[in-house]
Amino acid sequence: MNFRRTSVFILVLAASAGAFFLVPSKAPSQTTGAGDDLSADMARADGLQGAIAAPRLGFFGVIDERLDLDLVASVADADPGWQIVMVGPVVKIDDAALPRRANIHYLGQQPYALLPQLVAGWSVCLMPFALNESTEFISPTKTLEYMAAGKPVVSTPIHDVKAMFGDIVAIAADADRFIAACREALLESPAQKAEREERMAERVRKHSWDAAAEKIRRSIDLILERQRASSATAATNATTASGVSPVRDAAAGATLAAQSARQRASEEPTALRKVASAG
Repeated sequence: MNFRRTSVFILVLAASAGAFFLVPSKAPSQTTGAGDDLSADMARADGLQGAIAAPRLGFFGVIDERLDLDLVASVADADPGWQIVMVGPVVKIDDAALPRRANIHYLGQQPYALLPQLVAGWSVCLMPFALNESTEFISPTKTLEYMAAGKPVVSTPIHDVKAMFGDIVAIAADADRFIAACREALLESPAQKAEREERMAERVRKHSWDAAAEKIRRSIDLILERQRASSATAATNATTASGVSPVRDAAAGATLAAQSARQRASEEPTALRKVASAG
């Protein structure tokens, strides 16, 4: 059976995106301030990748069989000046399978709260997913997270990414196109950057908590309304088939209930007398 779960995952995306909407627009090393958690996170992010030259093309998430590691290697090989930053734990695959290059940097698993500060220092966000059984039905939460950070995004043609965000995210079906999309993202003009950021921000707002909750409410109301309409139709059909109108049927029921109540009232004294006599 071929089915999609896009509508389910949108809620997850909306939840994740909210935490990323206030990402600083400047790289951590360019932002001043101390004494609060944000400054501490930015300093920590700068400590992790501050020594890595720009431009940085980054990915965060679990590094497992869902990633196209050959594609990651190809992107690194395309330009030695590009620095590929990989953030996340290595799971279900051998570390020996990871591509090793001077311009590929594995930062390991990092706290979720630190990710916005790391992304703020990237020039392009990558989604180098393999196209296999493990990715057939995925809807990556990082799509909106990257977009909320205001960064250009390049992805392989994952179904939900292409269907939902293909007008904003660059979709590349092979290594050559992926590399070309990265190169184009790095060369965008200030006007192109501003226009893209505006569209991304609007898309993130569209998937906010309020928007998601309203969508759920409307869906529930629609289902309940259909159920009520279906029940009313079934009741009307049943009474029509019996030849008794709903009003007449209700009146007959009320009369029967009243007669039953009077009968119980008339029998009660007799029952009490019998109990008293027996005592």
